[in-house]
Parts: sequence; structure tokens; C-alpha cells
Amino acid sequence: MKRWLSSIIDIRKGEVLVTTLMVLNIYLILVTYYLLKPARDSLFISVSGAKNLPLVFILIALVVVPVTTVYSRISRSFRLNQLINYTTIFIIINLFLLRWMISLPGQVWVVYAFYTWVSIYGALTTAQFWLLANAVYDASQAKRIFVLFGLAAIIGATTGGEITNLLIKEFGVSTENLLYFCVVFMAVCVFLVTWIWSLTQKDIDEGPVARGSRKKAEPEASMGEVFRDVKSSRYLMMIIGIIIMTMVTATFVDYLLKAVAEVAFTPAGALKPDKEELSAFFGKYYGRVSLLSFLVQFFLSYRILKVFGVSGAIMFLPVSQLLAAVGMAVAPGLASGVILRGSGDVFKYSIDKTGRELLFLPVPLDVKKRVKVFIDVLIDRWFRGLAGGILYIFTAVIILTVSQISMMVIGIVLLWMVLVLFIRKQYINAFRQALDKGEIDPAQLTFKITDASTVDNLIKALDSDNARQVNYALGMLAEVQNEKLIAVVQPLLKHADREVRSRALRVLGNQGERGLGEEIRLLLSDEDAEVRIEAMHYIYLSNPDKGGELLRQYLKGDDFYLQSAALGCIARYASRDEKSLITGEVIERFLNRQDEHAVPSRKLLAAALGTL
Repeated sequence: MKRWLSSIIDIRKGEVLVTTLMVLNIYLILVTYYLLKPARDSLFISVSGAKNLPLVFILIALVVVPVTTVYSRISRSFRLNQLINYTTIFIIINLFLLRWMISLPGQVWVVYAFYTWVSIYGALTTAQFWLLANAVYDASQAKRIFVLFGLAAIIGATTGGEITNLLIKEFGVSTENLLYFCVVFMAVCVFLVTWIWSLTQKDIDEGPVARGSRKKAEPEASMGEVFRDVKSSRYLMMIIGIIIMTMVTATFVDYLLKAVAEVAFTPAGALKPDKEELSAFFGKYYGRVSLLSFLVQFFLSYRILKVFGVSGAIMFLPVSQLLAAVGMAVAPGLASGVILRGSGDVFKYSIDKTGRELLFLPVPLDVKKRVKVFIDVLIDRWFRGLAGGILYIFTAVIILTVSQISMMVIGIVLLWMVLVLFIRKQYINAFRQALDKGEIDPAQLTFKITDASTVDNLIKALDSDNARQVNYALGMLAEVQNEKLIAVVQPLLKHADREVRSRALRVLGNQGERGLGEEIRLLLSDEDAEVRIEAMHYIYLSNPDKGGELLRQYLKGDDFYLQSAALGCIARYASRDEKSLITGEVIERFLNRQDEHAVPSRKLLAAALGTL
């Protein structure tokens, strides 16, 4: 538990205040979104009816592209803090206008506008937050801190849903008046962004949106190039096919839940559902599903990936949808609808999300960037709109029942499962090819590799006669914990390539097995400084109670190799308190060397002092 908590809360000196403000910011953004979502759903269903949901699905697909284009052009004219705050103020003004328009009698079009607006709000505000986060933190900080923002977002979603239910049920707040609470939260976000910017602006001096990356902007790929990338790769075509099936299924399932909720919350003899009951229901639903998704992601995803691999992980979502769709077809109702969409939402944002990230692992980075744009711009929007169009035909033209639409979902999911079965072999082949070509950049990984098939392929690569490929595999395994690694990595400690020895030590140090002490001590005399530092770090980890004292003894000794290894280990890995071991006396000893180690001694000291 302590290790798990430290992986989430790893905030260092100078980061506490800014990170706290960023956590509050994403928390309030999600609280607001999950106040708006139940209001959006209940207002639309109570005014226009669930039968018209397909039309608003189509409308969202049509509106998002021009809105995104306009926003992109406007963003070039402002610094990032100005862009975010002006957008937030515009949102606040919109909320007041929407609250007024909702109160106007007979204006059905308003609920269409509100539904579409909320969908855009959710995408826009979260995208702006991550723009700010990437501007405030560098890559090394991001790996430590961004997981905390993900946790804050989940808690915010859960809080927003539960607050909606509480305000309506216990305090009698009307659905329309939830928008006033959103205004307050958004106003606080303006204050938070202003404060964050004032604390970090000295580090953000390149202009707004461009600051997200320090690299020179790459020319945008044409859609023709992207189509060629996809067409030339059977593997990419399968990934996109799975994403399309996921989107179409999610759209159908969204409609089914709202259709049965409309019936369930329509009082006997009434023509329309109870708006407040619907809002309270959707608030509770979104809150509980967010909480379950968090629990699955943090406590089950790792184990599932480790046991079942990538293909097993991405099979969880379609299997859950298949079983739940059968239940909906046989016994349509609110309980079946909650299980159907709830299982989809829980797995989609936990196990399936991680599995899909792993599917893209063997794809070259430049191709991955182009295909992601293709998915975000075309696949996501067009196929959600297409699903809405198909749903409209089913509900307004053919007039299918909930059970019959559930049967359609079963057919889509079966096709989805076939694609998952076929992609397993394609994934293994693509991963092997990527390893051979060195197309996976370990520095680009935003998650830990845990699935069995990927780890097994990396272990096989360790037997290669090519030192470059072995180094590459060790780099990918640097943060992996797997009992198989100790036996296969240990022989690499005697490898002729010094980088292989160094990386092998790093992998072994991460395994928690401390029975290699004698073999590791021999490497303290290795000719390579990096190998000696990693060997010292392994010994330091093997003595958690007296690691600091060992480092002190090595620093005071006469052996330059041991001294330099201890200094390098302290600079790179030691805690803030243990860095105090680099005393004035130690500094003088390194500065005053006049032997053959004088130059490397001073270089190492300069690097160590730079970390203090």
C-alpha cells in the first residue's frame, strides 16, 4: 500500500502549491461537468423525449468540427492563461444565457443546444487543463504528477454526480438551478488558473499554446498520408475497426439507458417523466460509475493485464456488453439498462483504456501521431454521428423496440469480438517487428508495461546477440516488475556491453529481490561509471535501514571508484535528507584530486551539485 501511495503522491519541494492548485482545478472542472451531464440528460428527455436522442447525436457530430476549428484559430491570438480564462468567462456567460433560455416556454430547440453545449464543454475544458498541465510541468514531472490529476478527475466526477443527487433529493434544488452552482465553480477555476500562472509564468515564456512542447512544430500530415498509413497496415485497420465498434456500441447503449430511464421515471398517467427524479438518477449513476471505474483501474487492471495480456484486457468490454445486451433483450428495464451502460463505462475508462494504449505500442511514433488525429477528427466524430443516423432509422422509421435494438447491439458486439480475436496474433507480430526496428521509444511511454505477452516478447529479445536490441528491451523493462526477469537479466551483468550491464542493474534493482549482493559488489569496480552508480544503488536498496550509513562510509573511503559510485548514487537516487551527505569536506576531496581521476572527479561533482 505504501508503495502504491508513493507512486501516486510523489510531489517534491517547490511543487506542492502549484500541484495543489492544479488538482483543485481539474477537480472543479469535473464536478461541474458531472453537474451538467445529469441536467443535460434529464432536460432533454423530459422536454423532447428519448426518441429524439439520435438527432442530437448527429447534431454533436456536425457542430464539433466547426467549433474546434474556430477555437484553434482563436487560440493563436492569446497566451495560454488568457485563452483558458477568456474561454471560462465565456462559459460562465453561456451558463447564465442557457439558464434563462431553459426557462422560456415552448422553446424545444434550447434542450438540443444545451445537450450539444455540454458535450463540447466536457471536451474543451479538460483539453485546456491538459494544455496548462503540459505547460507547467516538464516530462519527468509529468510522469510523477499526472496520475494525481487523473485521480482528482475521478473524485471530481464522483463528487459531481453525488452532489447532483444530494441537491435535488435533499435540498429541493431544481435541475435548471444546477447551472448556478456550475457558474460558481467555473469562477473559482478562473482564480485558480490566474494564481497558477502567476507562480509559473517565469518558466512559461514562449507564448500560450505553443508552450505545450519545446520542439519545433511539425507540419501537419494530410489526410491522404493518414489514409495510406492505415491502408498499408492490416494491424492499424483492425485497431480502427475495434475503435469504431466501441463507439457505435457506446452510442446505442447510451440511447438504451436513457430510453428505459424515461419509462421508469414517468409517473402513472403522466405524459412526461419527472425531471427532478431523472436528474437525481443520472447524478447517482454517473457518480457511482466513476467510483467503480477508479476501483477497477487501480486495483484490477494490473492483475488482469498481467494474467490475460492485451487481447484479454480488450476483450473484457465487449464480453460485458454482450452479456448485458442479452439481459436487456430478454428483460428490458432500468436495472438492465444500468448494467448494460454501467459495465461499458466502468471497463471503457479502466481496463479497456489501458489495453487500447498497449495496442498502439508497436506503432511508430510518427504514424501514431497521424493516426490519432485521424481517429479524433474523423473516426470519433463521424462514426458517432453515423451511429446516431442508424439509431434514428431504427427508432423513427422502422420503430424498433428496446429489445430489438439490444439485439442489434449483440450483433455489433459479436463483430467487435471477432476483431479482438484476430488482432492478438497481429499485435505479437507488430510488437516483434517494432523491437527489431527500435520503433518504440521507452521515453514516450505514459504507462507501465504489465501484460504477459508484451513482457514475454521483451524477455525473448534479451537473448539477442545484438547489444542494441538487448539495450532497447532492457529500457522497455526498466519499470516492469515480474518474477521472470531476475533469472533472465542476471546473466547480463557479465555482458560485454557496458550499457547492457548498467541497464540490467536498473531492471534488477526494481524487482525487490536482494539476493545478488556479492555479484553486485564486484561491479562496484567496473570500468564504467554508470555501472558503478547502478551497482551502488542496488546495494543501497538492499540495505533500507542503513543505506545512508553505507553511502557515508564509501564517501569517506580512499577508493575513487567507490567514492564516485556513492556520490553518483546520492545525486541520482537518494532522498533530500541523504543528499546532505555531500558535505563541504566531500566537495573538497573531489576538487583537490590531482591524480588521473581529477577530471572525471570534478565532472561528477558538478553533476551532483546540480541536483541539490
